[in-house]
Amino acid sequence: MKTFTVITAAALCVTIIGIGDMMARPRPERVGLPASNIGIPWDDPCSHDDSLHIYDITHYDIHVDVDLASQLIYGDVSIRCYSTDNSLDEILLELKSLTVDTVEVDGIETVFDYHSDSLFVPLPAPLPEGDSVLVRVIYHGHPQHETWGGFWFQSQRAYTLGDGLYVYPPPYNHTWFPNWRHPADKSTADLWFTVPEDKVAASNGELIEIIENIPQQTVTYHWKQHEPISSYLYCVAVADYLILEDTYYDWIESYIYPSHQSQALVSLSNVHLMMDAYQDLFGSYPFQGKFGYAMTGGGDMEHAGLVAHVSSAVNGLHNFDWLLAHEMSHMWWGDMVTCGTWKDLWLNEGFATYCEALFHEHAYGEESYRNYVWNSLMSVYFNSYELFPIYDPVQLWTETVYEKGGCVMHMLRHVLGDSLFFTGWNEYGDRYRWDTAISEEFQEVMEEISSQDLDWFFDEWIYGPGYPRYNYSWHASPSGGDWEVFLWVDQIQTSGGPFTMPIDFAVISSVDTVIQTVWVDSDPFETSFISGLNEPVSLEFDYHNWVLETHIEIPSAVPEVSTVPLVYSLHPAYPNPFNSSTVIRYSVPNRCRIALSVFNVLGQKVVTLAEGSVSAGEHSVRWDGKDAFGNDVSSGLYLIGMNTPGYQQVNKVILLR
Repeated sequence: MKTFTVITAAALCVTIIGIGDMMARPRPERVGLPASNIGIPWDDPCSHDDSLHIYDITHYDIHVDVDLASQLIYGDVSIRCYSTDNSLDEILLELKSLTVDTVEVDGIETVFDYHSDSLFVPLPAPLPEGDSVLVRVIYHGHPQHETWGGFWFQSQRAYTLGDGLYVYPPPYNHTWFPNWRHPADKSTADLWFTVPEDKVAASNGELIEIIENIPQQTVTYHWKQHEPISSYLYCVAVADYLILEDTYYDWIESYIYPSHQSQALVSLSNVHLMMDAYQDLFGSYPFQGKFGYAMTGGGDMEHAGLVAHVSSAVNGLHNFDWLLAHEMSHMWWGDMVTCGTWKDLWLNEGFATYCEALFHEHAYGEESYRNYVWNSLMSVYFNSYELFPIYDPVQLWTETVYEKGGCVMHMLRHVLGDSLFFTGWNEYGDRYRWDTAISEEFQEVMEEISSQDLDWFFDEWIYGPGYPRYNYSWHASPSGGDWEVFLWVDQIQTSGGPFTMPIDFAVISSVDTVIQTVWVDSDPFETSFISGLNEPVSLEFDYHNWVLETHIEIPSAVPEVSTVPLVYSLHPAYPNPFNSSTVIRYSVPNRCRIALSVFNVLGQKVVTLAEGSVSAGEHSVRWDGKDAFGNDVSSGLYLIGMNTPGYQQVNKVILLR
C-alpha cells in the first residue's frame, strides 16, 4: 500500500477571527476573469436534445491513467444505462476532443459514430423500458479546458473543474470522461486514477484502496461515490499532496501543497465551525466518506465531497472563510439537491451564497449576520447594475443569481419567520434528497409547510426583474394620549414591481424605539399606526435591512393652510458651492408627483433625490455629493432638475472637493 503524510493539527480548529476580514469579496468563479466575458447569453441545448436521452445512467466505472509528463490521459469507462422508453436503440454520450479507441456494448465490440463531441453507440436491438445495457468506452488524448472548467495540467499536477464559464450548458466534465451532462442525470460511481508513485489522486466519496504498481512506478487510487450525483460533480486532483486532518471531525481531510502547510493550518482552521453551522441547520453531512478541500491552481468548485479550492486562497489568513463556507454548503444545496435546469441555478448558488451569511450568524451572532447580508450580498448586488430576473437569467455567473438569490432567501425568512422558513427548507432537502428540483418545486414545499400562497413573492423576486426603490415621507401627531404616525410610500423603480413586502419601520423617540411592521402592498401607499406614548423624533425605514431595496426620505410637513405656497418653485441650493453636502429646497402648492434629480453637464443623471408623490408645502432634501450607488462624484458643475406635471425648473450647483 502507498504511504502518504498526514498532518493532524492540534491548532487547526481553534482560531476565531474578526468579522471585518470576511466581508466584501469577489465571487470565486470570477476571480481574475475579465468582467466583459463573465455573462454571455446562454441556452441549454441539453434540454433541446432530451428526446435523444431516453435512458438513465445509474453507475460509472471510471478508470483514468494520468500521464503528467506527456499531459495525456488514458480512459476506460463502463456506463450502466437503463432504458426509459421501448424505442431506445442508441446511446448518445458526450465526450470532447479525445480519441475513441474502442466501444463495447455488453462486452461485445461495436461500431460507433463520434463527431462534434457526441458519441453515438448503436444497440443491437431496441432495449425495452426498464432493461439495462453496459456501454464501455476506451479512449485517450490531451483533455481540454476553457478559462475555468475542464481538465488542467499544471507543473506536474493535474485537476478538474466540473463547470465551464464560457460553455453552455456549463458542465465541462465531458473533457475527461464520457457522460451525459444534464444535471438531472444522477449516478453513483467507482473511480480509479493511476498516477506517478510520488503523487496523490484525490476524488469523490470514500477511498477504498491504494494499489502500488511497482514495475510501472505508479499507484492507483480507488474511490467510491456511494450517493447519486450529477456528472459535473465528479472530479480528480493530482499533486504531491499532504493530507490535513481536522481534529474536530476526523472525516474532514484536506489535500494541501507541501509549500502551503503553515498557511493551511491557519486558513482552514475555521472549517469545523462551518460544519457545525450547517449540520445544526440542515442535518448531518449527507455523504458517506470524507469531506475536504483539494488545493488546485484554479477554483473554487463544489465537487461532491471534495471541493477544488484555489491555492491563492490558502494564504495564512481568514479572508476566504466565506469561500470555504460557500462551497461546503453546496454539499447540501447543489450536490445533495441539484438544480433541475440551469434556469434554476439560483437553487444552487443563491442558497450557497445565503449560507455564507448563516455561517456568520451561527459562529459570530446576529449582528454579524446582518452586517454580512448588507455588505456582501445586498451592496454587491446593487453595485452590479443588474436588473434581469433570477429565473432563466440572461447571464449565469452573476450577482443576480448569487447575491440576489441569497437575498431572496433572507427575505423569505423574514416573510415566513424562522420556524416555518427552516422547516420548509429542510423539508425541501429531504423531499429531493439525491434528486433534482426546480423553482416551482421549492415554492410548493414552502407553501405546503407555511400554509401560505407565495405566488406574490416568487412572481416578484424569482420571475420578475429588479428590486423596489422607495420614496417615503411621514409625520406624527398626538392621538388620544398616544402618538399616531402617518406614512406615505411611493415606488419609483423603472424595472419590476410594484412590489408587495413587509417593511419594518423603527419609530425612534427620545425614550425608546418601537418596531412596526407594515405591509406595503400598493403604489402609492398610505397608512397610519399608533406608535406609543412618546413623541417620535425619527423613523428608520426597513429596520435591520430585511428587504433588498433602496429608499429616500422626502421630508414632509403638514402645513397650515396659510403656509401652503401659491406656486411651484425650486430654491437655490445652500451652501453653493459646497464640499460635503448641500440642501435643496422646493415648494409645491398641492399634492403632486415630483422628480428631483442631479445631472452632470453632459445631461447624464447622477442621482435621483426625490421621486413620487409629495404633499403641498415646503420640502427639502440633502445631496451628499454621491451618485445613485453611493460613490463620490468629482468636483464640478452640476444641474438640479425639478419636474412636476406642468412645471420644470433647473438650478446650478458647484461641488468642490
